Amino acid sequence: MADIELETPDPIAALDDKSIAVRAAACRDLSKAGSIADLARLAKAAQTDKSPAVRLGTSAAAADILSRHRLAPQSDALDDAGRADVLELFKRVDPRMNPGVFSVFACLDTPAGLRRVRIGLRDPRGEVRMGAAVGLMRLCTSWARAQDTELQAAVVETLRDRRLRPDALAEVARVCMASGLTVALPALENLDIGGVHQEVVDEAISKLEAATERPVGAWLSDGRDAGEVRFEALHSPQLLVVSAEGATVSDATSGWGAIDLDAVAWRAMHYRRSGTQTPGATLQVDGTSFYAVADNAIAEAIDAALPAEGLVWQSAASDAVSHSLRSLAERLGDSPIDGRARGLLWASIGDGASARDAFEHSLSQRKAPADLRYLLGAALKAAGDEAGAQAAFAKAVANARSKRDWHVQAAKAALNG
Repeated sequence: MADIELETPDPIAALDDKSIAVRAAACRDLSKAGSIADLARLAKAAQTDKSPAVRLGTSAAAADILSRHRLAPQSDALDDAGRADVLELFKRVDPRMNPGVFSVFACLDTPAGLRRVRIGLRDPRGEVRMGAAVGLMRLCTSWARAQDTELQAAVVETLRDRRLRPDALAEVARVCMASGLTVALPALENLDIGGVHQEVVDEAISKLEAATERPVGAWLSDGRDAGEVRFEALHSPQLLVVSAEGATVSDATSGWGAIDLDAVAWRAMHYRRSGTQTPGATLQVDGTSFYAVADNAIAEAIDAALPAEGLVWQSAASDAVSHSLRSLAERLGDSPIDGRARGLLWASIGDGASARDAFEHSLSQRKAPADLRYLLGAALKAAGDEAGAQAAFAKAVANARSKRDWHVQAAKAALNG
């Protein structure tokens, strides 16, 4: 927990504090930084804390801890026996007093957890049904269960359960939409529950029909699984570009590589990730969750996936990769930020000349990013213009506002190297 900014000095001890605010802060801390060892104490608080808000917070924290142990290799930290033990701990929690417990059952990824979630969907109390629906959402949207045909069949069967009320059916339809469960289309098309609930079903049908199409566009991964709560991602951001002809994905250490979508498992989703207000197009490809990038956010996505500091300047790229990235570059605007992003794209596929042109154009505009002079020098060097590169590096140092900036240090190293 040392590298994570916490609100309490000892979150587990803080669960015994007299202040509701302190106990709630402990739940938030454990959500971010808790471990498997903390689950037993959270289960006790989820059952006995006098505050409804804290009880919900403890269940949310436990589910978030489990969310970090759903995909390999982290999933190995909790074997089947361990998951059964955790289930027993949280079975003592009354869902009427704490409907958040269904998210714990869901993130355990066990058949027994699924059964409890489905039972909760039939509960006569609306808050319990909603808690179960949230649990089902967390269960289905992780890549951990993306290829689970038994789970898919269970969700479809749930849509046909005559004991479910319209609101619960609408929530299951929402889960199908969020998780790209296209096998549920026939069952959804047979639903006629009326009113606002039917509107959810109709939207789910529309999104799932679209989910069968090729996911053309730009997609960014933040290094976390859908629904996973993790302070530090397990891998750096990745940019995926899908065109009609092919697909290519970035890697922070090895540059770009082609992906054959016909040869890997993927699913198109309509999912609301943490920190966003509304659901959006989401794509899971072979274990990685990507989110659609709008045109006005392409430069930001490129900067995240291809950070200028430590950028891999490839010597060459395949025709398929180059074609995909050129189609992405065409979506960028003409601002200095967009020009910088365009230059980073060219640099990442070894096109030093095009990178140089993009950086020079951006430098000719007002409010050019501070590191552009260094990037121009790197591009000139890659294009074989050593004298021009040295001149650009010298200007980067001379014009620096802060000598401690990474690009100033890099320019100095290039001049001295």
